[in-house]
Amino acid sequence: MTTSKDVFAKRKEGSIDEAYQLALQLMASPEVDEWDRKAMGWCLVDLIKRDAQAGHPENLEHFRRQLEGLQVAADDEVLQKGVRNALLLCSPNGQLIKQASTLSKEGRHAQAVTLYRQAGRLGPLDSQVQTNLGWDLYRHAKQLLDTEPVDFSAIRRNLHDYLKLDVEKPSLLHTCFLQLAAKLASQERLNLLKFLPLWDLQYLRAEDYQRHRAEDGKEYPSLAEKVIQQAGKEAAASGDAQELNYILPYLDGGYRTVSGQRLVEAGQGQGTHGPGAA
Repeated sequence: MTTSKDVFAKRKEGSIDEAYQLALQLMASPEVDEWDRKAMGWCLVDLIKRDAQAGHPENLEHFRRQLEGLQVAADDEVLQKGVRNALLLCSPNGQLIKQASTLSKEGRHAQAVTLYRQAGRLGPLDSQVQTNLGWDLYRHAKQLLDTEPVDFSAIRRNLHDYLKLDVEKPSLLHTCFLQLAAKLASQERLNLLKFLPLWDLQYLRAEDYQRHRAEDGKEYPSLAEKVIQQAGKEAAASGDAQELNYILPYLDGGYRTVSGQRLVEAGQGQGTHGPGAA
């Protein structure tokens, strides 16, 4: 009688096709257990990787459907990761995404971003891939900031591309882009007031409100304070009513500056409400 151990033994020998045929017999049994599904799952992962790397896509769709229909144990993180990577290889942009991931691990973030962008033009990117792209956009931007002369247009493009991603918010990644935007704004290379509504201040984390104290005891403003105060100054200079209405509630929430006080006076009677508003 064939068992899952027989399947794993054939895989270990490198006989993937034979292992797959044994796994099919297991899955046809009236009583399929967790190890039978694991054996089948690893066979399908092996077959997809082999055929994708060999440039033989004709069976990938069949293997993909089988793998997607397999109920793999959620607590088997290794197999779950193998399944995700295998399914990725079945997509039109899978090879590009895999190459981009490899480049990212090597610290070649510019090249990784280029391949992710190409992959995005071929088909949709899932949430995890979009998050990976977000980190590469950020790390590439950091590398650009350390290169002379600084290519600010490329950094702004990365900011623009990030804002189009569907990633977790609030999150460390989202905060990193706010820090990046604040740095550009401090060098007058970005209009923070136009950036903030797109970033959305409701996604500030508790950590973003924490002030920083140096070893000498000097206290520095939190990230939230810095961006709100800078946006307040920009709003005061612009005099744009829509921009005033956006930033006033945050200034009322406890981050008033001299410029912010003028904004409050200018905004009286406009019925502005928001975070911290009375």
